Amino acid sequence: MKAFILVLSLTLVASTVLAQSEAEPPGASRFARLQQMKKSLGLTDQQVSEIREIRQAGGSREDVRAVLSPEQQAKAVELRRNIKGKDASRKHRLQQLNLSDEQMTQIQSIRQGGGSRDEVLAVLTPEQQAKLVASHAGHKGADAPAEE
Repeated sequence: MKAFILVLSLTLVASTVLAQSEAEPPGASRFARLQQMKKSLGLTDQQVSEIREIRQAGGSREDVRAVLSPEQQAKAVELRRNIKGKDASRKHRLQQLNLSDEQMTQIQSIRQGGGSRDEVLAVLTPEQQAKLVASHAGHKGADAPAEE
């Protein structure tokens, strides 16, 4: 009985934490990621400002989500959380969503509109670039492409 109560308590706490993280306003996780980058890469305030401008210029996940149906949005979240390794690329995930030609065109336009990884890398010093690339490789695994 004690074990059951413990498991039930842990489940309630975990579900509360997950609900809070999913209820974050759009951009909250982007702000947190930028602050983490500032700390881990030693970004200057000027670099943070430039990266923020690049990210606001376009190509955001929110912009892409606006193109998707509610069902596709739910599936995209599931794919981002569950697909690992060589199948984790953005291209592979998009293929799994059964997008129409119009949706694909809109997403390509959004991605080309700004906020690309190359633009962010251009703001960083060579040392910061190396740290960022190494950080991404560590998160995705050695065999996964380093893609944002």
